[in-house]
Amino acid sequence: EGQLMSFLLSEEASGEPVWQILYLKHIKAPGPNNSAEQPYIFGLNVHLYVQTPVLKELLPWEWSDQSSTIIKALRHTFHDKASRTSLSLEPIEKIADDAITEWILEYGRDCKACHIGRNFAPRVGLAAVRAFDHAAPWPAIVASAAPELKKAFEVGDDVIRATAANEAGGLACVVMDVSFHEFPVVFISESCKALFGRRMAVTGLARNFRFVQPDCPRLDSLINGEETKRIADFCEKRPKAGSPDSLVAFLLCERSCGEWFWNTIFFKHASINGRRYVVGVNTKLDIRMPGILLCRQQAEWYEDEMGRIADDWGSCITRLRELVREHGSESVPAVATVAKNHLMGHMKTCEDCEGDHFVPKIGMKEVRRFKDQFRLQEIVASVKESVRRITETPQWEGQDLAFVVSDPSGPDCPLVHMSRGFEE
Repeated sequence: EGQLMSFLLSEEASGEPVWQILYLKHIKAPGPNNSAEQPYIFGLNVHLYVQTPVLKELLPWEWSDQSSTIIKALRHTFHDKASRTSLSLEPIEKIADDAITEWILEYGRDCKACHIGRNFAPRVGLAAVRAFDHAAPWPAIVASAAPELKKAFEVGDDVIRATAANEAGGLACVVMDVSFHEFPVVFISESCKALFGRRMAVTGLARNFRFVQPDCPRLDSLINGEETKRIADFCEKRPKAGSPDSLVAFLLCERSCGEWFWNTIFFKHASINGRRYVVGVNTKLDIRMPGILLCRQQAEWYEDEMGRIADDWGSCITRLRELVREHGSESVPAVATVAKNHLMGHMKTCEDCEGDHFVPKIGMKEVRRFKDQFRLQEIVASVKESVRRITETPQWEGQDLAFVVSDPSGPDCPLVHMSRGFEE
């Protein structure tokens, strides 16, 4: 009673727009010469510098019907949060952080800025990043986890020191603050940025770690579905005394360039100054990817045109998860070796291998394009005279001889046509 909080867009002296909370409170103060009390209204501006970047993304300054709708929803969420929270218990900025996070999770799915590709991974953890930067606990986290990291990765003190100093040669780590909604990433090591690429380095902070998963929700769910739930359960539950506080998981991930890769991830709980974190250490599996899972475009082609991924890889992935869990207490390199052997064994039964030769079918798009454009007769016409002379077949018109056509514009120069003579 007697106080109000309002959510406003204001302008700094520089002309830069900034979102703020205006706090108003009725007060009484003695009048001149200690005369009777006079009523006043006290106003306090609290600029939301931490949350302004994500608000700029979601609420463009140019007015639109969408802007009107989502600003109404945001104000409703904020006022509801403010009415249920006592200022004597939480500061204004904390109330705003929580309200904006709740609003983004409820209304942000239609906002492009809340997605990395097609994965919903909004920046709901800006306040968590602010708190982590202020506390600077990374060296303490590494020190507390050092014995287990050395054992899990079979590394020495030099790697641990490089990790703590965030230098080249350190482990590829992320830190998630599991006390916040969506377990946002609050720290990314330089080695991890190098592994995942520019997208991780530029936009990774404050988002859920799911943004590193393939930019193809349907196929991501098929390949990673159960494993992501296991990771979320591990992050959410505080480890009990005597129970394991680490987890080894296996995910299909995507680099900024669009390349997919198998990632063995070691997760560990860490508690520093009363705040709970989970550290994730990433290790790219040293194995060539099958054509069917090389990248999003390739995978979608197989799945849409042929329905192949579920059929070819369903049982393999199921067994792979079982093996990772069975060997989860071993070192990460040992788990990675088990996974690699299993995947290589499966690939030898697929069409990616011809004997011992790994030749994945990664040119399906080029094959379809070649057929759709009816280019064969044009190619035969362009080489007809040369072929007749070389083979001494003066009547050759594209039949009988063993020949192929490849497309150098595609990955690995894929074959797009094989003659009947070549197939025979």
